[in-house]
Amino acid sequence: MVSAINGPDSAIVGAQSRLLEAAAAAGAPRFIPSDFSIDYRGIRPRSNRNLLLRRDFAQRLDATKIRATSILNGGFTDMLSGHGPWPPPCPN
Repeated sequence: MVSAINGPDSAIVGAQSRLLEAAAAAGAPRFIPSDFSIDYRGIRPRSNRNLLLRRDFAQRLDATKIRATSILNGGFTDMLSGHGPWPPPCPN
């Protein structure tokens, strides 16, 4: 099962945990969490609030019997590949 959930705590931890439970109940052999980001495991805990949610969910995932694969593609890959706006637009 692949999760592409993004958003605040209620999504990354809450909704994704329900998706994980459903995947485990259905007998899915692997769960790919919505970790499309930099490697949060190499960042000091609590130093980045956005990565904290992914780390919190990873603890839940590690507590299950389902195998996991994280896709850690780095930050701003759309911009680095030329497919995103550069410089990024400023919010109004």
